[in-house]
Amino acid sequence: MKLANEYPEYRDSAKKVKIVETTSDAYYGKGYQDVQNRVPKITNTCEELGWKPTTTMPDTLRKIFDAYRTQIVEARGLID
Repeated sequence: MKLANEYPEYRDSAKKVKIVETTSDAYYGKGYQDVQNRVPKITNTCEELGWKPTTTMPDTLRKIFDAYRTQIVEARGLID
């Protein structure tokens, strides 16, 4: 959310975001099974393809924010 605040187009929306921690039972309903401690990893991908990421997560988010900056007004018209 800190990064979104750097962009005037996203700032107001970012201020309204509320991150809520919850359990899978509370969110999906009782009986839903999920991995308790899910930890995404790309080790296998890196090893099998001889690949490794070259862009950091903050840089990736900046690229996404930059790409959609010109579409903010149009998108807001769909939800307002």
